[in-house]
Amino acid sequence: MSKKSVEQGIDSQTAISFWHKNEHQARLTALGIAILIGGLALPIALSNGADNLGAGLYLLGTAIGVMLIVAPRINHADHKHRRVLIATGTRQLAQQELSAYQHPRMIGMVFGIGMCIASIAPAVMLDSDFGAAIFMLFVAIGTYFLVYVNIVAHGFRRLTRKRARLV
Repeated sequence: MSKKSVEQGIDSQTAISFWHKNEHQARLTALGIAILIGGLALPIALSNGADNLGAGLYLLGTAIGVMLIVAPRINHADHKHRRVLIATGTRQLAQQELSAYQHPRMIGMVFGIGMCIASIAPAVMLDSDFGAAIFMLFVAIGTYFLVYVNIVAHGFRRLTRKRARLV
């Protein structure tokens, strides 16, 4: 009777499924945060007349932003502290995916930081409510990229460890 060495832990198919869910969650979370920030642009732009409309649109944007952040996490609340064993082959695949993602991550980081820095220009050049609204929109776009690329990278990094939470 020979003993077969059975590798324990999650396999590459489970890892790929996790990465797809993580990417979806990253997209929704980043969009939710961007909408929360960008939602401030509407009341600022409308501050000279339609105060009720601006306030209503801000509340609507806040509701949509919070919904996008919370929705992907609703089904995972019951087992969020459970760590699972990651197979050696899966950890190696995760390391390869993480290495391959470094270039897109850097592009996203540079663009996100650039948008946040560039947001100052319309605020200074226009020196009006419209300039302030454009400022908030640039910050929202920059924040989207910063949050998105870092959540995706964290999903790859998470499976490079011996044990990880898949939630």
